[in-house]
Amino acid sequence: MFRHQKAQNTSALPMVLERLLLLLILLSAACLPLQPTFADHSAELDKVVLQLRWDPQFQFSGYYQALWQGYYEAAGLEVEIRHGFDENRQVLRPTEEVKDGRADFGIGTSDILLDMGASQLKIVASFFQKSPTEFYMLEEMPFEDLSDFNTLNVARRRDDTLDIELQAMLVSRGIMPNDDQLSDASMSIAFQDLLTGRFDVIPSYLGTMGYYAAKEGVGVRVIRPIDYGIDFYGDSLFTSARLATENPELVERFRSATIKGWEYALQFPVETSIAISSELPRVDMSLQEHTGYNRFQASVVQELMLYPVVAVGNLNPLRWDHMQQTLKELGFMAETYPIESILFDYDAIQEAKRIEAAEKRQGQIVSFVILLVVLFVLFLFVRNRELNDEIQERMKAEATLSRSYARHQSIFDNAVLAITMADENGIILQANGTWARQLGYPLEELIGMNILDLIAPSSRDQGKAELAALLEGRQEEIEFERTYIRKDGGLLYARVFMTRIKDPETDDMVNLAMIEDITRDFLEEEAVRRSEARFRAIVDDIAAEIGPEALRPLNAVALDATGRDRLSQKLEQINLELERLFKKELDENRQKEALIAHQGRLAATGEMVANIAHQWRQPLNNLALILSNLEDGYQYGDLQPDEFTKSIEKSKRLIKKMSETIDDFRDFLKPDSTPVVFSPLEEIETVLDLLEENLRFNKVKAAIHPNAAFRLSGSRQGFSQVLFNLVTNAIDAMSMAGVPMDRRFIDIELNAPEDCSCLEEGSTPLLEAPVLQEADACCEIVVRDSGPGVPESIREDVFNVYFTTKTGGKGTGLGLYIAKSIIENQFGGQLVLLDSQAGGASFAIRIPVKAMVSGDQRSAPTGAGTEEDAKLKELGGSRPLAQNYFMR
Repeated sequence: MFRHQKAQNTSALPMVLERLLLLLILLSAACLPLQPTFADHSAELDKVVLQLRWDPQFQFSGYYQALWQGYYEAAGLEVEIRHGFDENRQVLRPTEEVKDGRADFGIGTSDILLDMGASQLKIVASFFQKSPTEFYMLEEMPFEDLSDFNTLNVARRRDDTLDIELQAMLVSRGIMPNDDQLSDASMSIAFQDLLTGRFDVIPSYLGTMGYYAAKEGVGVRVIRPIDYGIDFYGDSLFTSARLATENPELVERFRSATIKGWEYALQFPVETSIAISSELPRVDMSLQEHTGYNRFQASVVQELMLYPVVAVGNLNPLRWDHMQQTLKELGFMAETYPIESILFDYDAIQEAKRIEAAEKRQGQIVSFVILLVVLFVLFLFVRNRELNDEIQERMKAEATLSRSYARHQSIFDNAVLAITMADENGIILQANGTWARQLGYPLEELIGMNILDLIAPSSRDQGKAELAALLEGRQEEIEFERTYIRKDGGLLYARVFMTRIKDPETDDMVNLAMIEDITRDFLEEEAVRRSEARFRAIVDDIAAEIGPEALRPLNAVALDATGRDRLSQKLEQINLELERLFKKELDENRQKEALIAHQGRLAATGEMVANIAHQWRQPLNNLALILSNLEDGYQYGDLQPDEFTKSIEKSKRLIKKMSETIDDFRDFLKPDSTPVVFSPLEEIETVLDLLEENLRFNKVKAAIHPNAAFRLSGSRQGFSQVLFNLVTNAIDAMSMAGVPMDRRFIDIELNAPEDCSCLEEGSTPLLEAPVLQEADACCEIVVRDSGPGVPESIREDVFNVYFTTKTGGKGTGLGLYIAKSIIENQFGGQLVLLDSQAGGASFAIRIPVKAMVSGDQRSAPTGAGTEEDAKLKELGGSRPLAQNYFMR
């Protein structure tokens, strides 16, 4: 055995040496200096965006030629050149475009330093070695020194780089600029502004205004900041610090290709000028004008670039540091930046990478030597550590899996619906805690049971046809109702949703069911059925007790005294039981009706709050405007007494209007249902006032047609709620159906029979309204709209509780049901859906004459109806005029 173990150790030694040799080879290869590699740009080009400062002109010719001559493409770049305006001719700031990531490169001057923002930008190359900024005035304009700039009308744009150099020039001479001259950045400036006298002094870049002065033959005086010590760089190329850090090679490729483009443009200025005019035409210049302007700029650009004395793109760190020091001294910058943090130096980056690589190689060599020393010792523990790591990783994976399983199991067990999974034989494979709680079984006991043992015998045939269709694949999912037996013997009534899935453990098809507990709903329906059966049993019992003898004359029935007493007692018991059951059912129905009415009231309140919010918005805006005008007038001292008085009066009217809206809302929400005598016309007007903003928003025209004047006896708030529901339903129907704006209207008619008087002088309102019979004379209030109408298929359902046609959860299904209940219970009337031949929906509120007061009576407690009666008499007894509630 010892020899066998030794042989094993001997055979393992070459394996150890082999691993050591392999490790030494790998370490040696890692320590070798890396050979420089060059990217192959032929496969795919890097896309970059360059943001210019103005329209196409020779100022940017180097970038155009780098693109046209293929220098960018040769450098592996696909360049998009964007000019300095958006589609609305608003000036784009290159610094903002680059910082926000919409462009990779931009052209700037001193604005690069001002918008640097925590060293977010890097200056790549400076092409204009001198500042192109100049200020022009007519030669005859009186001018002694720079202090005259604060008295002359100078064209200045806010945040303009030209204006920065103007301010720097003035401050350098101890002159504070007059910031009242600043205008919006989008203001346009042209040479004609000098000739027309719009401005005394205008700024210019690249000698543009001098070009137009020479063209017009007008003598001008030129003020240059460089003559006053403000020596700033002109156009310079910059990029984001992020791009310069992450991909310096791309930045260097773009810089080198751009320099080649500028060298080409400066060598061939005439050809470049013509190419720009023809390839990039401008809408404000003809081809000939554009070419001439570019040739003028070519000479100016050559002078500004000091070509060929100074290398194209020369970047002097000392000048940029001097620029930021000058801007800080003049108060334009709060702090300066280390110069190496804002300038792009590709050679320095490469040198830093070389030093870093050398240091890395030295560290690798040292590590290699140390590894050689300790390699053999560490090798003895390598395998042990590997095994430990594998164990730890496995434990972590198991812990993660356990947590994930626990999380999903918690979601599964606490789901709202019960969930079960059973095989084709009905054996329960899995169930959640909800199912166990509903049945009263421990979850462990449920698993493995046959689901057929849990189904009530009377319910086993329920869903049988659907289940067969599911098993045969004719349906993917089914729904049916079924009764289950709880562990305590009770019944669970449920609605089952079932489908078939593949069991991931066995790949067998299983039945997945989600079960909704509908026991409460079922028992409520069963209670109704039992109540009806109970009444029928009582009636049958009475008939049985009385017997057929009750149909014969009393003198023909031979009952002794004992029989009559027994029959009398039995009848008394039945009467008491009937009275008790009737009272119980009546109380339950009243509670349900009160709950439904309360829900409807809350829904109406929500709509009313939304309407009041709309109605208040306009007066609040007007009040804010009045206060702002008063504040401005007070601050600037031009507030006149009559204007102040008018503003106060207007504010009072607006506040009074808002207060009236709140009063109407408060009256609408009063829960008082005490019968009173009131004017239906006034209530209709109040409801339309409250809905005025809703009508205006939906472009609905509402009109009242009072064909008769009368008053009603009943709940005023109830009547208002009915009108509110009918009008809001009409508005929603027209809006949802997309009825054209010019065809949206609501007409409300008030009609009454000639004799509608029922209350004597001094009488009080009716406490209980009589039930309307078809033959009774009645008043009628008709609400008619121009909407899509009510389809014949749902006309029988519109007054049912919780029935609604509104989608998206907008309808509660309570409005028409509550409205019908109010009219029937509080007025003894009817709310009916009329047949409409002209389209739209027409609802009629019919009130019997016993719940009406004629327009001639004046004994109403509220005094309602006086104003409309007077108006009615002026119209000769009727009022067919329409009152408009849309955009009034």
